[in-house]
Amino acid sequence: MRIHGNARLTVSGRRELIRRIEEEGWSVADAALAACISERSAWKWLARFRAEGDAGLQDRSSRPVAIRRRLSISDRERASQQRVGNRWPVARIADELGLPRSTLARVLAQQGLGRLPPLTPPPPVVRYE
Repeated sequence: MRIHGNARLTVSGRRELIRRIEEEGWSVADAALAACISERSAWKWLARFRAEGDAGLQDRSSRPVAIRRRLSISDRERASQQRVGNRWPVARIADELGLPRSTLARVLAQQGLGRLPPLTPPPPVVRYE
């Protein structure tokens, strides 16, 4: 994996940071200052090392852990039918179909059903000259 271009520490630098704290007895603040990183980052690397060992010091992917869910075509159709036919709010449709509200709201907005038109059209404007 490529190292981030602006990263202060490489894997060997992180090992050195941990060695100073664990073996040489440096305080986290002093070790962070020597490594030119924030104390918060030093605590982060120390916690990862204590939880995972040497594997915790390796670079990780920045890919998100969760990816938003796509709805099937049948779920999209059922939701749009409930929205247009019954004029249900997103929360009720989501509860009925067992879908996440945020996903359903996004899909309905993409279909142009985010806001429903009023039941009665507004009266025409009468202008006098």
